[in-house]
Amino acid sequence: AHLNATITHIKWITDKTTGKFYGSAFVEVRNSKDAAKAMKEINGSLLMGRPIKINYAPMRPGEEKDWPPKSKVITGGKVANAGGGQA
Repeated sequence: AHLNATITHIKWITDKTTGKFYGSAFVEVRNSKDAAKAMKEINGSLLMGRPIKINYAPMRPGEEKDWPPKSKVITGGKVANAGGGQA
């Protein structure tokens, strides 16, 4: 799967205790045109044999003050054991 759009931020969803990746992420693209292109081009395509599922996620009330994030890549909670591998 290849996304032909400008990604501005990625938030990996991880376990707050272990820091292990859940397999989901929030990806912000430059504009609504790039978001529509991503939906059309890669939604349902396969990545490592698994289907990619894309949904629009509107900003929730109160999140405006935290966006955009100070870092380009944000993870969940702190990592308790960084032994590697995926959950």
